[in-house]
Amino acid sequence: MYSKQRLSFISASLIVFLSTSVALAQAQKYSSAVHRIRQEYQTKHFDKANEMAQRLLKRQEASEGKDSPYLIETLNLVIASACAGKKCADTTPWLQQLLELRAKVLGPDHPHVAVTLAMLGENAEMKGELAKAKQYYKQALAIRIKVEPALVEPTRKNLVRIENKMRSKVTKM
Repeated sequence: MYSKQRLSFISASLIVFLSTSVALAQAQKYSSAVHRIRQEYQTKHFDKANEMAQRLLKRQEASEGKDSPYLIETLNLVIASACAGKKCADTTPWLQQLLELRAKVLGPDHPHVAVTLAMLGENAEMKGELAKAKQYYKQALAIRIKVEPALVEPTRKNLVRIENKMRSKVTKM
């Protein structure tokens, strides 16, 4: 006969095992699709890779939900293939979603959150949205000062470039 404490431990262990098994099954479920997308990307078929990544993202959002951590890798593939295919300016919605997921999963001061903020800054700058770009770069800088000192100076340079563009825009008016 098992004690209540022992049964409780066995139940908890079983729950952990099952949830881990489900998580592994979910990851494996998409691994072949991710592999095919990477192959297309590596052979420089960026449009095809992007189309495949967007389809996978839609499937994952439908089955896992839009706030699932499983989407992070697929969002990276969507963004990378779009940018490689010279369509970086179109990635804002995915970058926003990636930012939210990374902040939720990794924490708001994680270096990957800073990378995503910097990418949003570049994206806004490409579109001429300099005030937005400045805000994103400031947020990225604040994180990098705390956790990624090697990237503080390049991020400061991005801010200076944006501020110079903003000044020259005002001067031209």
